[in-house]
Amino acid sequence: MFLNSTGSWRWFGRNSYEVYLTHMFVIGRCFFSSSAGVWPEFMRCCLTTAALAGLLGYAVERFYSDPLNRGLR
Repeated sequence: MFLNSTGSWRWFGRNSYEVYLTHMFVIGRCFFSSSAGVWPEFMRCCLTTAALAGLLGYAVERFYSDPLNRGLR
């Protein structure tokens, strides 16, 4: 399960900068949706947003940051 895996948390730690840079592209979904006032739906939306921000951060790290870093070294 995702929340019980320390590997998932370590991955977010290693890629925290990319997730930080890209999270605003998906975070507005929680705050501007019509279900923002209902607590269970809001939490589900936040978890979905965290997963989407993680995927977007992974894509930025994999296809932009890492190749650029290797090219500079």
